[in-house]
Amino acid sequence: MVKQFVFFIAILLLPVFGFSQDLDCRFEKLFLDGDMAKWEQLVDSLQKVKLDKADDETLIYAEYGLIGYLLAMQKKSKAEIEVEQFDQHIQRLLLREPTNANYLALDAALVGFKVGLSPWKAPFIGSDSNAKIEKALKYRKNEIMPITEQANAYYFRPAFAGGDKHKAMLLYEKAFKLQSENTNCNWRYYSNGSWLGQVYSSLGETQKARDIYLMLLTKAPNFQFVKNELLPQLEQGKFNDVGGSFQKMLQ
Repeated sequence: MVKQFVFFIAILLLPVFGFSQDLDCRFEKLFLDGDMAKWEQLVDSLQKVKLDKADDETLIYAEYGLIGYLLAMQKKSKAEIEVEQFDQHIQRLLLREPTNANYLALDAALVGFKVGLSPWKAPFIGSDSNAKIEKALKYRKNEIMPITEQANAYYFRPAFAGGDKHKAMLLYEKAFKLQSENTNCNWRYYSNGSWLGQVYSSLGETQKARDIYLMLLTKAPNFQFVKNELLPQLEQGKFNDVGGSFQKMLQ
């Protein structure tokens, strides 16, 4: 009870003092530990209070990461709730900053999440994602989030709908290079790196995948997803093709 009370008080103080750096570090640790249960709890707590701008931006990315995880784990009922929250959140941010490239890219990601929940919607709303990504890149052509979402679009779409894993790889590489300029308390650096490794694996570039996994473990030896899943799978010649699984749902 004491720990819960202290945590609750700390959350209440966030809008007053602003702890975005601390929050970023906490989310990074949870990501590296693979503790998505606590990640979900922290997101839920933050959604219930008024945050300053920096903390609110930390939250929107945390929601983005949580939804991706829930969809990957086939936890659709929870994902639906988070997608609704994320939708409302991103629309508030865009109302305040309609030309923010990162917010536009997150809005494009929202379309992908909705397709993930209801694949039959792909032919009807899929073009919305492209339009939002193009708009985001128009405002900031070298911004990480729009580049990442463009890479996701190429990777997760089937070939008949414009999917291209090689183009996705080049974009993931570009995003990861930009992300590498700021790795301090930045869970998205490790997320992008692990995705790049998976794209390399899907294209048969096993040495490149191994190199990036080992580099990530050099920086974060306790990165559970790479340490206990991705790298061992690679060494055993196995690969969990998340992109391929999603494409099959759309066919």
